Amino acid sequence: MKRFVFAALVGVSVMPTAFAQVINPSFEDPFLASGFGAVATLPGWSRSAGDAGVWVLPASGFFNASAPHGRQIFYSNGPSVAQQIANTLTEGTHTFFAQAGRRGDAFAGSFSMRMYAGGTVANGVVTGGTLLGTTNFNHTTVSANTFTPISVSYTAAAGDPLLGQLLSVEFVRTSGTQINFDAVTYNDQVVPEPATLTLLAL
Repeated sequence: MKRFVFAALVGVSVMPTAFAQVINPSFEDPFLASGFGAVATLPGWSRSAGDAGVWVLPASGFFNASAPHGRQIFYSNGPSVAQQIANTLTEGTHTFFAQAGRRGDAFAGSFSMRMYAGGTVANGVVTGGTLLGTTNFNHTTVSANTFTPISVSYTAAAGDPLLGQLLSVEFVRTSGTQINFDAVTYNDQVVPEPATLTLLAL
């Protein structure tokens, strides 16, 4: 059951918004006292083979910046990482957000952020799903030791054949050595039901 937030403003059209929680969105689990650590299991996430885990920032000489949320960020020298959330595709606009980072040395890398409907997630990739959208983060176009907000969206209309399928987000390295990101969130602006539209009109 979705929760809706309403506002009564004269002359203003209001779109109800529902939020879903990405598991371990800021990579605070597992907890590290300092430094970085490769992990075989990252709660909420499926990852490909290779060196990947969590990193406590700032890390002088490597990534001299604070984490966008919490203390830790995700890092990976492997190909990909993904998560399937509990929300399904409904009518309206669905968006995944993240903070993409560029570390300060030559090991920085670029990646794509991809949104899927359906399929399964294993070994850091989505298999059998339908790609809904892609956003590319090119680390060479941003300053070192910074984070940049990125997002990928999809709007589903009535009758979309993918309605009801689970949504997933996938991050795939495209160049360089290491990808870094943090604060992965999801938002859907759902289409109100008829009764809700009547309430808004009133």
